[in-house]
Amino acid sequence: MSHLYRMSVRRAAALAGAVAITASLTAAAGGTSSAEAATFPSITAGGAHTCAIKTNDTATCWGYNGLGQASAPTDLGTVKQITAGGSHTCAIKTNDTVACWGYNGDGQASVPTDLGTVKQITGGDAHTCAIKTNDTVACWGYNYYGQASVPTDLGTVKQITAGGYHTCAIKTNDTVVCWGWNDYGQATVPTDLGTVKQITAGYVHTCAIKTNDTATCWGYNYNGQASVPTDLGTVKQITGGGYHTCATKTNDTVVCWGDNTLGATSVPAELTVAPDLTKPSTPGPFTGVPSSSTTSTTATIGFTLGESGGAVECRLDSGSWGPCTNVVGTSGSHTVSGLSLGSHKVSVRQTDTANNTSDTGTSSSWTITAPVAPTVLTPAAGVKTLLRNAATNTWTIKVSLLFSTGGDTRPGAQFLTLQVAVDSNGKPVTTKPADGAPFPTAPAITQGVVNWSGTGDAKLTWASTPVWVRIQNKFGKWSNWARLTA
Repeated sequence: MSHLYRMSVRRAAALAGAVAITASLTAAAGGTSSAEAATFPSITAGGAHTCAIKTNDTATCWGYNGLGQASAPTDLGTVKQITAGGSHTCAIKTNDTVACWGYNGDGQASVPTDLGTVKQITGGDAHTCAIKTNDTVACWGYNYYGQASVPTDLGTVKQITAGGYHTCAIKTNDTVVCWGWNDYGQATVPTDLGTVKQITAGYVHTCAIKTNDTATCWGYNYNGQASVPTDLGTVKQITGGGYHTCATKTNDTVVCWGDNTLGATSVPAELTVAPDLTKPSTPGPFTGVPSSSTTSTTATIGFTLGESGGAVECRLDSGSWGPCTNVVGTSGSHTVSGLSLGSHKVSVRQTDTANNTSDTGTSSSWTITAPVAPTVLTPAAGVKTLLRNAATNTWTIKVSLLFSTGGDTRPGAQFLTLQVAVDSNGKPVTTKPADGAPFPTAPAITQGVVNWSGTGDAKLTWASTPVWVRIQNKFGKWSNWARLTA
């Protein structure tokens, strides 16, 4: 078969498969071109036939079947990927081996006996290529232009695509290599291409999505298939047909360009709906904001969102944005703890599924005041146990739950120091020391340290009554003196 005849047949076949290519992009965009297409998790368009993997992982094909390309083998079993070439079809079975059927005049459907297991497969006009599970490439079939001759220095790859008579691959370093027919520059990788994340080969052109999510194409451009629209923006998937190209934009709409003789670039109305450009309303109102003066170092701030879904972020004061503590539907809350003294506020923003970000909503501010002094309760508030030593005429009192934080909830408000007023002989004094006195340095008053567990006990021993005690918290705040008697 001459090359010119191959080209004319391929052109007609590619046009016939245009609708199937559009259907593939429709599925990728989250829509369906028909009720039947909705049952296909994967679809591929060949020269004049289409194949898909059904939800039960079996393959089905339809369209031109003069060479058996649309007749999936009855013993094929389940598959995980399928590719349709010009007049042949290949699939990766669930055991990672390859099966091919259809036209085999150039060996494109003859799977190499030493192929082993593979992870991706692609069918060109009359050749087939696969990425093996060791990330190396194997190709077979029509090779007049060297499209099936894998470069010896190719190394390992992460994606491969077969065009009409050329092949391109993304290497594991994200750069592109192409080989095969190059009369129109379809196999000449642009020097400024850089790194890419997806590649697709049409009949005589090639397109790629760069790592910045923009698209670029090269090769035959008589029909404009290699001229990327200037307003295309960023894309998430691209596919090259015979003489046209289609891409799914990051807003999930579809754009096509190139030959439209049979409507290949006329995107269905359900795929051309204007994207959502409306940002969510500002989060608020806010609930649970503490009073402007509080000693609490924790708070849970509630808020209402403008819509459900998307990403909801919170931040404290001018800190970094991060996920809010709890979001359900349009209601959310954010819990903060370990707050420092001073003024605080919580801010919230929402980015919807169309990547629109709301204005920032901010709670009213509240102020955490300085620590308060702890409190010594009266002895009657505690549980006392008194013991008298007759030989020494001394008393021992065990008092539980004697102290409180005075309403301060900070961890530093836990009791640290117990101080007993004693005379120079170390005996408890009977005269009350002055309240609010600075930390003592004179020997008349000494300090004793007690490790508290929140409900700890204190044991005091003295020979006369009354005895005077006070406590200090971790913030250095002293309570007033309290009188204990036996």
